Amino acid sequence: MLYLFREGGSGNGDLFLNRFRIASQTWTNVHLNGTSQLSFIKGTGCTPNYNAYWQQPCVDAAGNIFLIWTWRYNSDSPAGEVGYQTNHDYDYAWSPDEGVTWKRSSGVNYVLPINERGENGNTNSRAEKILSIPEGSSLMNQSGMCLDRSGQPVLANWWAPGAITNDHRRQYMVGVPGTNGWEVRQISFRTIDSPTNKVAETALGSSKMGRPTIVCDKDDRLIVIYSDNEGSAGLTVVHTLPKEIGRAHV
Repeated sequence: MLYLFREGGSGNGDLFLNRFRIASQTWTNVHLNGTSQLSFIKGTGCTPNYNAYWQQPCVDAAGNIFLIWTWRYNSDSPAGEVGYQTNHDYDYAWSPDEGVTWKRSSGVNYVLPINERGENGNTNSRAEKILSIPEGSSLMNQSGMCLDRSGQPVLANWWAPGAITNDHRRQYMVGVPGTNGWEVRQISFRTIDSPTNKVAETALGSSKMGRPTIVCDKDDRLIVIYSDNEGSAGLTVVHTLPKEIGRAHV
C-alpha cells in the first residue's frame, strides 16, 4: 500500500511517498537519502514557492501508477492571483515500480524530485505539461481521474475555459490524451455564474459546485457524475458513446 502525502502548506509544499509492507507490517519511505525521507515532487524553496495538487491516482492491471496534478502558488503568484485562482496547468508522470522511479509519457525517466520549471538546473526534473490552463481560470484542484479500457488516464474537473477572454463561467471539463497531445471536452453548459466576475475562494462553499467523479465502463464509455448549483441541484450524469471520446450526452 502506498501513502501519498504533502508536507508544508497550500502553495508551499513537497510530495512524499511511503510504502506499507503487509508481510512485515512496516512503513518505509520510498525515497531516501540515508535515513532522511526525500520528496518526489518539490515546491518549497522556489521563487515563488508552490505545491502540486494531484488528481485521483490510478493503477493499471500491470501495477503502473499514473499521476496527474495541477500547480498552486498562492498570494505570491506571478500573475498576481490569490488562493485557488493561482491553480494552473496539468502535469503528468507515471511509475512502473511502485513509485520508486517516475517517467514521462515518452518513457524517459525523471530526475527526482520533479519540479515545475527545472529549478534545480536539471531539465529532466522539469514536469511534463499536458494541458496549459492559465492562472485565473477558476481551476479546482484534486478531482476525478480514471483509466479507459486501453489503460490511458483521463481526468474530470471544473474550470472556466473562457477565462482568457474574460468569460469566468465555470464548466465541467474532461481531459483526454489525443493523437496530437492532450485535449479537453466541455461537458456542461452552465450559465448561472457571472461571466464577468471570478468566483472567489471564500465563495466556493456557497457556489455548491462539487468535484466530479469519472469512471470508465466495460464498453469504454467515459461516465462523469457531478453536482452543481444550476438546475435541480441534484446529480448529473454525462457519458460518451461506447469506444468514442467525443461530445458527451446527458
